[in-house]
Order: sequence, then structure tokens, then C-alpha cells
Amino acid sequence: MMLMVHLSSNAQVKRPQIKIGIEAGPGLTHLRGNDYIEANYMNTIGYAAGLSLQIRAPKSIFSFKSNIFYERKGAMSDDLFFVNSSGNVTGVSHNKITLTYITIPAMLRINTNTKLSFFINVGGFVGFLLKEEDIIGAKDTVPEIKINNTANDNKLDGGFCVGAGFTIPLLDKFTASLEIRDNIGVYDINNTPRTKGGTVQTNSLNFLVGFSYLLERKYKRR
Repeated sequence: MMLMVHLSSNAQVKRPQIKIGIEAGPGLTHLRGNDYIEANYMNTIGYAAGLSLQIRAPKSIFSFKSNIFYERKGAMSDDLFFVNSSGNVTGVSHNKITLTYITIPAMLRINTNTKLSFFINVGGFVGFLLKEEDIIGAKDTVPEIKINNTANDNKLDGGFCVGAGFTIPLLDKFTASLEIRDNIGVYDINNTPRTKGGTVQTNSLNFLVGFSYLLERKYKRR
């Protein structure tokens, strides 16, 4: 009997901690990769929201972290000019490229073993394009124009992600977190030929707030 209790206790000690939760927040996003985009397009506001999963090895500072995000990326430009019949510029519209993805990161997390636990995340992500829309802003009597440009883009995005933040316990099994995470796209997302070459790559710096729930209690030896 004592042997069975001892083996059962050891099995519980070695059981990993599994946390599930939600994370969401705004992001600063832009496009890069060729001279035209970098000269004419600026940062714009995006966001990411979805589910989180963390699996922490027993008695370790290392864990696996992942998400399933609904994420908005893109960029903003003022490069479209309205011209009257005489050829004179009458105004500049605010235009946007919006890219909507399902994004799945896979990262190694390194935690500190403290109540207020600091962490860093390092890994990669893959994104599945849902929609790309070009928005030409309204100006005077000209209404806003939306163009679905999804067919001209690759359906996949991918790259590296790094982040840092901290977690703090709330109730018995609940934890809150704050994180700054940079998603650095390395894949050319656009299929349209470019006369001056280059690529079109995404980048988003997200500010994430999260809440997680511990599925298993941490075993305490008596």
C-alpha cells in the first residue's frame, strides 16, 4: 500500500501544468520589404484576440506557449491624390490595407519562479489569410471605396515572434498577464509582380492582456 501511495505521489509531481485562457489587445502594425511600401505606407492600428495554451514542464522554468488568434494587420498611406478637371490636386485621402488572419504562434517561454513571474517568449508563427481589403478613404463628395484584394495575396504568412511580460496570480487557479509581442513576418505575402522587385512582409507589435485558468492543481508534498 505504501509503495502505491509513493508511486502515485511521484506521478503527480511529474505532471505538467496546463493553462488555458484568453488573450487580446491592440497592435501597431505595418508592411515592409520594398522601397515603395517603405516610402509611402505608415504604421496603423491593428489587434489580436483569441485563445491561449501554456504547458509548463514540472519544476522547470521552461514552458510551451501557443495561441489561436484572430488578427488584423496592415498599413496606412496618404499617396492617393484627388485631381480636378484642370489637373490640380484637390485633396489627399487616407487609405488603408487591412489583412485579416488566423495566426498560430508556437513559442518557448522562460519564466521566473516568483509570485510576480516575468517571462520571455521566443518562437515562430504561421498565419492563414482570411481577407485582404484595400480601403480608399472618403474625400468631400467622394465616398469611401473598399476593394477586396484577397486573390492577389498568398494565403499563408509566417515568421518569428518574440515577447516579454509578466504574470500575476489572481484567485486559486486564475492568472493575469501582460505582454508585448513582436511578430516579424519573413514570407512574401503578395503575388502581384513588382517592377522594382522586393517583397511585401508583415510586422505587428501587439500589447496583450490575458487571463488563464490552471486545469490541474500543482501537487504539494505533505
